[in-house]
Amino acid sequence: MLENLNFWNVFRSSLLYLELLSAIIGTFMLFKYKHTFLKYFLILLWYTVLNEFLGSYIIEYQQKQTLELNNQIIYNIYEVVNFVVLLVIYRYYVHSKIFKKWILFFIMSYLIFVITNGIIHNLTTEGQNIPFIVGSFYLIISITYYFIEILNSEKVLYVQKTLLFWISVGLFLFHIGSIPFKIVENYYAKTSDFKNMFYAKFILIAILYICYIIGFIWSDKKRQY
Repeated sequence: MLENLNFWNVFRSSLLYLELLSAIIGTFMLFKYKHTFLKYFLILLWYTVLNEFLGSYIIEYQQKQTLELNNQIIYNIYEVVNFVVLLVIYRYYVHSKIFKKWILFFIMSYLIFVITNGIIHNLTTEGQNIPFIVGSFYLIISITYYFIEILNSEKVLYVQKTLLFWISVGLFLFHIGSIPFKIVENYYAKTSDFKNMFYAKFILIAILYICYIIGFIWSDKKRQY
């Protein structure tokens, strides 16, 4: 049991460096997509890395100094920025004018959920589960529509060479797996099964960033749009 716990602690710590590796590779491969809207995704990726390292530093500092610090606020702010930027990216890339309006509705209604939930729950100390579930749901719908458009176009012939495809695969798998976790998070928080759920989340995070790395490396400059 102790060996398994040590393994997962090491695995969790290594995720920070996997995120950093994906951002570094994305930077080196910027020449492939700097002419596209996905250059803003790289900025978001670096923000993610910095936010994760800052959150980890706060926890480590708290443990060393025996202080009661809370890093929840930086994660809550990050989630809002992350969902809004990702939805804006898909709004840019889908071709349907009607669905562009739907994504705009997704963004506005998501922000309403954030504000409403922030009134009920303390943004500085509590995770915002409902906005996360709503944001994930909206993002999954947007990614699904993006996939449908790809399947109905000639881009399907070289989709594996498209960076946004690999980003979408990673995000789709991550959020499909994260929604059930967020739904039952509060209920299982004080049970032994909760650790096992976190392990599953660690695996989802690893898959997410591996997909990013594959996309950065395997994508073709000529196939970006």
